[in-house]
Amino acid sequence: MSHLDSSDAYAAGSSKTRGGHRCRSWRLEVARLQLWPEAPPPPPPLDVIHGWVHRGNERMLRRLLEERQPRCVVELGSWCGLCTTLLCEAAPRLAVFAVDLWDAPHLLATPSQREQYTCDAQAMAILQAGELHAAFLHNLWPHRTRVFPLRMPTGDGLAAIARLGAPVDLIYVDADHTYAAVLADLRASARLFPDALLCGDDWCWADVQLAVADFAHERGLRVVSHPRENWWWLRHPREEAVVVWEGEDGAGARGAAANDGREGWDA
Repeated sequence: MSHLDSSDAYAAGSSKTRGGHRCRSWRLEVARLQLWPEAPPPPPPLDVIHGWVHRGNERMLRRLLEERQPRCVVELGSWCGLCTTLLCEAAPRLAVFAVDLWDAPHLLATPSQREQYTCDAQAMAILQAGELHAAFLHNLWPHRTRVFPLRMPTGDGLAAIARLGAPVDLIYVDADHTYAAVLADLRASARLFPDALLCGDDWCWADVQLAVADFAHERGLRVVSHPRENWWWLRHPREEAVVVWEGEDGAGARGAAANDGREGWDA
């Protein structure tokens, strides 16, 4: 098992440059971190990969992967690896950084998160088993050559990935859903990876909506969402308008009023 569970350990992926350009050695630097054990951990309590990936989110991610062709994705909040697995299967050459504490007591200490888990018997069984990190490693073992699990807070993980020089093109925000945490993740993502597309889960959470909308207002971005689904992503107003896309219910609905910066996929 990797002993590198602190952001301090990632200083190895620092700032090597050649001819004014960062060396393309970030994969070698990641390999030196020994993020994976020599053998797969034992199976988790459930014989399926537990998670909450709505069908609309899956369609959104598959479409963005197809249209944007990202080289590297950062997933903030990975749980047991269901969404990570989707990313790997949808884009066979994609590299994925999964950033998560995988810390059951920490998750249960947040009231809003705990409420979600207590409504899901399987989730509580996983948390009580206390082996979230091992479950993720077991579930993602077939993709271990291109999935890089960073066990640390999201801000530290983003900084570590930036030091490595990985070519991040897309960041999926699905960690702590409190307003302050979501806004902090968005600001750190934009600061460290200004060209990366930002998208995420749980648009139905009021704190997520408010944080995304406030960040979009700060940066002059547009929020693309669907009123009856759970995903969102941000685009620059100068980008070409997105084409018509139908949601799960067959409606390619536009978002709420234009003055709040939201729009549907067909805006």
